[in-house]
Amino acid sequence: MDIVSGLVLFCIIGVNLYYLMEIKDLIIPTKKNIGEIISTVIGTIVIISITYFYAKTWIHIIIGGLGAMSLVLTLARKGITSKGFRSVRGLGNYGNWDKLLEVRVSKEKDIRVGFIHKNLNEDIHHYKKEDYDRIITLFRENLPNEIVKIK
Repeated sequence: MDIVSGLVLFCIIGVNLYYLMEIKDLIIPTKKNIGEIISTVIGTIVIISITYFYAKTWIHIIIGGLGAMSLVLTLARKGITSKGFRSVRGLGNYGNWDKLLEVRVSKEKDIRVGFIHKNLNEDIHHYKKEDYDRIITLFRENLPNEIVKIK
């Protein structure tokens, strides 16, 4: 195993462990739409195919498998945690309760929650209708009333 493969393996393991910790902290997961599911399946198939055809050593196979796992975990970690919103937009504190400027909630065919982060990025999550009361309770516990707008 060369140094680059070792570093890549170490980084992917670290990211996957971080994602698993966030999934464990997930209070309310988002409702995954068909587009997200299809793109994750296609991406996973592509990563596994590239690994199958181009891997030369066992470390390449492990890195490919962990990369595919990382893609699936990225989608699985999307939702509301005790710290705030978690999205597919990288690591770190994106969506933390204290970093939000505005949260909009509307009840349509599902619960649509849009939020604006302090760096002015906007994201939209969809949740199941039965999660509405839990979502509102979490917002009341963690956010000032003036930034939450319920339609």
